[in-house]
Amino acid sequence: MIVATRSSANRFTPVERQLLKDLALHAAVAADAVRLIHDLQDSRERLITAREEERRRLRRDLHDGLGPTLAGMAMQVRAAHKLVAEQPRTGRILDALAADLQTCTAEVRQLVDQLRPPALDRGLAAALRNECGRFESSTLSVRLQVEGNLQGLPAAIEVAAYRIVAEALTNVTRHSQASICWVNVDRDRALTLEIVDDGVGLGPRRPGGVGLDSMRERATELGGDFDITERAPHGTSIRVRLPFQPAITDQAVAGAAQNVPSTIDRPTTSPPAGEIPTIGRTGTDGGSDSVLDGADECWGTAHRSVAEATPDVPEPRGESAQPAAAGQVNGSNGQSPDSDAGRIG
Repeated sequence: MIVATRSSANRFTPVERQLLKDLALHAAVAADAVRLIHDLQDSRERLITAREEERRRLRRDLHDGLGPTLAGMAMQVRAAHKLVAEQPRTGRILDALAADLQTCTAEVRQLVDQLRPPALDRGLAAALRNECGRFESSTLSVRLQVEGNLQGLPAAIEVAAYRIVAEALTNVTRHSQASICWVNVDRDRALTLEIVDDGVGLGPRRPGGVGLDSMRERATELGGDFDITERAPHGTSIRVRLPFQPAITDQAVAGAAQNVPSTIDRPTTSPPAGEIPTIGRTGTDGGSDSVLDGADECWGTAHRSVAEATPDVPEPRGESAQPAAAGQVNGSNGQSPDSDAGRIG
């Protein structure tokens, strides 16, 4: 706090000095309280952001790791059951094990879905498009407009935006009697959501309703703004602004991981001179090296992917040694019984 005398010739009296000291003391307490409130809000935002990022990571790890493992175990149990068809007691044990695996898979799937809305796995834009289509009906037309790229948003922002739009559309369907609802999403320095309908507008507050409070809390806990107003000539407008810091996208992580060598089941060893291991392909036009069986997004079957790379072949010694032609690697000229060629994939 800065104070000055009325003129350069005047000085503060003892009473004025004591008054200023008391005023400065109370002002310092108020300023410190404001600073603590801001620090608390920042800490809360960081905590929520970290929580949602961790939930997104856990969902991805459970879905891509534990899901295929359980599916592979179930396949092995079914294969073992066929081998012991003439042993009833062993068959009953395998049936019980298969039932336990099925129960465990269902529980893990439920846990994964509770961590984060499954629709967000395809991105926020696709999730909002699917949500708007879910509320489309013969009496209500929902129109979605997205401005900007919604990829790479923090997980907390994605979840909050998805939940707010879903709750707003629910209110439009139940209470507004609207025929058209516009959902506008704009990404700039913040993510802005605007849900507008042509219904009856804001009515009296319904007892026990938590929809508006839930949307407001989701916005304010991330440092955002929530505003709901009447729309002329009739209808309701909800505007939400969610500020965020840029997050590291999965594409950037994947690009950084391309330079890291990967192994399957055992450490990679250099092949003997004259033997070039090959990677078995699925026979598709794209030359994919992935072995996929089924389409249940890792929950129905197990899968394994092999990154395509050209192994380093040591230089043959001697002038008479010639590298094997590409078409003769797996042919009659090629391999010893211990060769690893063709095992991968």
